[in-house]
Formats: sequence, structure tokens, C-alpha cells
Amino acid sequence: MRRQRLVSIVAAAGLATIGALGLHLWRANAPAQHGVLTRESPRETRETFYLKTDEGFDNTHPVKFPIPFELDRLEWHTDGNQTAIAIRFTNPVSPQTLQKAGFCVEIVARRGDDALLLWWGHNISPKIAPELTDAQAIAVIHPTYPTKEEVVAYGEASFAGDTVHLRLPIVIDRVDVAHLRYAPSKQASAEGCGMQIASILSGTPPPWGRRVLSVQGGYRWREE
Repeated sequence: MRRQRLVSIVAAAGLATIGALGLHLWRANAPAQHGVLTRESPRETRETFYLKTDEGFDNTHPVKFPIPFELDRLEWHTDGNQTAIAIRFTNPVSPQTLQKAGFCVEIVARRGDDALLLWWGHNISPKIAPELTDAQAIAVIHPTYPTKEEVVAYGEASFAGDTVHLRLPIVIDRVDVAHLRYAPSKQASAEGCGMQIASILSGTPPPWGRRVLSVQGGYRWREE
């Protein structure tokens, strides 16, 4: 009886190992996948506002600020176990904006039945990964009850002019949507601006509609 049980355990372990190896080899040799999201409307000068709320309810008033750039194009490419993403803005980001503003790109991607958030930010970090720098990106699995949100991959990022390049050690099936979140300054964020959605690139929406997914817990400004 014990011998039969031992044989069964060894056989099960062997099958699990073969299955894991087969999955690894399949991914390593799977055909490359890629896709592109582009903006549908021409570039326009945009302005928006936030409600300044840090001086009490009686002193609440709108504060206007410009949106200096938007998302123009996102191209992604998965090959083997790596996904590379190039995000292009509508124009180069000025040194003044780079110094004061905080912004991030949140990309909703799909991997099988999982929703992934691929995240990169300038001057801000998600609270789930507070030590993240401009040279890093993360992939976060979006939780479904009862699971919790967690970082499943750390990757590299580089930003110059009008383009951000991301490389993550993760496989995705498609990209659904990308959001650019923006605040003109740390002070504006503290006054009530938060991180506003300034631009969106969308793929074909699923038949059941699309929700705005975001990294949970919010963001923090990096130390100057």
C-alpha cells in the first residue's frame, strides 16, 4: 500500500514537472504578439481645472491648469517571456514640466483570465511599490475577490523627449486601454487636484463594457 502511494506521488510530481517545463518551452517558442493603440482625434490645446479644497469648504474655488501633453501612440510587443512597450506623447515634455509635474501611465493588459496593470510614473510612485523610480516599471495583477492586488513583475523603463520605453519580464495577450494621469505639481495635488486622467488610448472594448482600473492605494510623491 505504501509502495503504491509512493509510486503515485512520484508520478504526480513527474507530471507536474513535465507540465511546467512544457509551459516554459511553449512560451519561449510561442510566436511573437504585438499591437498598437493610437489616438483618434487631432492634437488640441487643452485646459482643465481642479477644486481647491485645502482652505475649507467656504473657500473652495476652481483652479485652471493646462494639459501640456497627451498620449499619442502605444505599441507593444511580446516575444518569449518579455514584453516591450513604447509610449509616445503628443510632444516632448518640457524641462519645467518634468521638474514640477507628476504623471504616470497605467496600461490595462490581459493575460488569460487575469487583468494586469502595467505602471510607470515620473515624480510619483504607487503606494504598493513606494521605492519605484523613473527607471522602473511594474506589472500588478488586478484583484478579484478574495485575492489581493500584488506586484507580479518588475521591469525597466527609460524616458527621453516624447517617448517612454518599458520592458517587463511578463507575457501578455493584449492591451485594452492606457490612461495618462497628471498633476501639475505636488502643491496642486495637495490642494485637491489629485492625479487626474488627462488622456486615454483605447482598443476594441469588450462586449460588457470597460471600467477604469487603477493601482489600488493611490500614489505618493517622491522625495525631492
